[in-house]
Amino acid sequence: MSDNKSDLQDSVKEYDTLEEAFIPQVKWYHNETVQLVMGVGLFLLITTTLVGLLSVFSERLSAYMKAKETFSITITKKVLQDSARLIQRNTKFLDSEDKQIATTWISNLKLAAKELEQPHKILLKSPTRRIFPWLKFAMEEYIRQNKFGAQYNNRLLLYIAIVDPSVTRTLPTKKIAWASHFVNWILAQASIMGTQKAASGSWLQWGKSIEQPSIGAITVFKIMQHKVRDELPTIQVGFFLLTTENFVIVLAGDVANSIGIVAFKKANLVEYRWPSN
Repeated sequence: MSDNKSDLQDSVKEYDTLEEAFIPQVKWYHNETVQLVMGVGLFLLITTTLVGLLSVFSERLSAYMKAKETFSITITKKVLQDSARLIQRNTKFLDSEDKQIATTWISNLKLAAKELEQPHKILLKSPTRRIFPWLKFAMEEYIRQNKFGAQYNNRLLLYIAIVDPSVTRTLPTKKIAWASHFVNWILAQASIMGTQKAASGSWLQWGKSIEQPSIGAITVFKIMQHKVRDELPTIQVGFFLLTTENFVIVLAGDVANSIGIVAFKKANLVEYRWPSN
């Protein structure tokens, strides 16, 4: 009996010895707690990395979308020269008096092109800067007109109807000076009330006068004095773009029966106007 007990004790002792001998050989990463901690750490590392990558991608995408939202035009010598050619092309449809006005604009644009030393970039839309939107609308109409040509004339009804709602189906047979109609319509697209009047001189009572024009400022300027057709205005109105040494350059309606970029001498400037609020 004692021998059996002794053998049992020896077996237990041998087992304890083996267990003690075995434990030091267990790798630390075989431990369940360690494995859990490693799993959580790996998960956090992957998650953090993905979040970082998504953040970078989001920033890049946002920058790209902002760049796509930016809209600008650049006025160059060629733009002014092309504008002169467009007016020249339309003069064959004008009467003698309007041809004189167009001839003056053509000459002014050519001279202004010579004075324009560097291309002039005009920002029309920006996600990071506050840009008043009406000049963008005006430029879109200008681009659309030059793209579609005579087909664009139907849009004249829209401009005229903003002042005279009775004009909805056909253009009136009587000559209409529609520069003020155009400015009224453009401002309406920006939810700004214009003068609602056909006379370009009406803009001298609209908004407030400013000394230094901002891009898109309502610009009232003189054209040649009319001696025969008193119903035509002696002044015209448009949107300010830039100046050269001797000229102010604007985008206006009713330029040789079109929307056009024109240049007039600084001495013929009447006033710059800006919305009151």
